[in-house]
Amino acid sequence: MEFLSNLHTDVKLLLVAGALALLAALLSGTKRNEYRYMALFTVVMLGAGYRFYAHEREDEALAQNQARASARAEAPAQPAAKGGGTRTKTR
Repeated sequence: MEFLSNLHTDVKLLLVAGALALLAALLSGTKRNEYRYMALFTVVMLGAGYRFYAHEREDEALAQNQARASARAEAPAQPAAKGGGTRTKTR
């Protein structure tokens, strides 16, 4: 149950829509309607899988950015380079 409570709202809605399409396919009166609802179920489930994957990538990117920001905050300040930052060629 904890898995479902952690899902984003759009993924939850897609899962509910998929369940309804599957139920409609099972209760439809003809084979033609059954194929239509199963096609709808397939499309909705592919959409749910894609949205779940997209949210996973966003969460991972956010976690990496937070880790980098905390590492920068904990790192000591770097002293400024001496010499003015100009280079000359010497032979």
